[in-house]
Amino acid sequence: MKCDYCGSNLTIDDKVCPYCHQPNKHYVKHRQDMFHYETDYQNTKSEVYEKAGKISRRAARISVLAVMVMLVLGAVLVNAFAWDIQRELKAQNAKKHLSEHQAQLDIYAEEEDWIHYYNYMNDRDLTFYTLGEGEFEHYQQFSRLTSCYSEIFDMCSRLVEYGDTDDDYYYPDKCLENISGQLETMYRYVQEDYYYYEMYQHHTEWCEKLISQAEALVQTYVGVDEEVFSSQSIRKMSNTKILVLLERSYEKNE
Repeated sequence: MKCDYCGSNLTIDDKVCPYCHQPNKHYVKHRQDMFHYETDYQNTKSEVYEKAGKISRRAARISVLAVMVMLVLGAVLVNAFAWDIQRELKAQNAKKHLSEHQAQLDIYAEEEDWIHYYNYMNDRDLTFYTLGEGEFEHYQQFSRLTSCYSEIFDMCSRLVEYGDTDDDYYYPDKCLENISGQLETMYRYVQEDYYYYEMYQHHTEWCEKLISQAEALVQTYVGVDEEVFSSQSIRKMSNTKILVLLERSYEKNE
């Protein structure tokens, strides 16, 4: 550019002409424009940062809220399905050791140790798992009979202990009620029209030994006539009739 006064060459940054020392009008205009540009730039920059900060804080809050919601939902789902997950894991483990379980149960059955058979199945939750169709399903069904035997054994023991405790569960009428229910359940399990009958056909010897021993307990501790069991007439009785029989026998022999 040229100096408006002497025509000498100038630059935009020359405040005065280096030759005639007159003010450079273009310099003043340039400085004013730069000041406006800088002001607009800083204002725009501040607005951008402020908006970005608000968006960032809002996004952060939304992200934290979303994470919390996901954690809560995850906890709810885990809690809801925890039992199913645990049950499935136990079932898979049981399947891996099925032959070992069966071998041990065979030992208990051969030794006629029905209570240990029941405890083994119960402690490992083997009774209610779906472990596939096959022989082990019969072992599961037989465990229902061992459960009945275990309850009858316990009730007979309570009859002996009656009088030594204030527990209502030891009262003879409660014990006899439980015994009659367990006997009726065992008899029903081995009836031809019941769905455990196939198991009974496979393990008739086990079932008959267990039932006979349960009846022997009732005969000894309740005083039921042996003829009732030997004739198997009791197997045709309803739960109510069995209970009446037990109550009369117990009162007679008390």
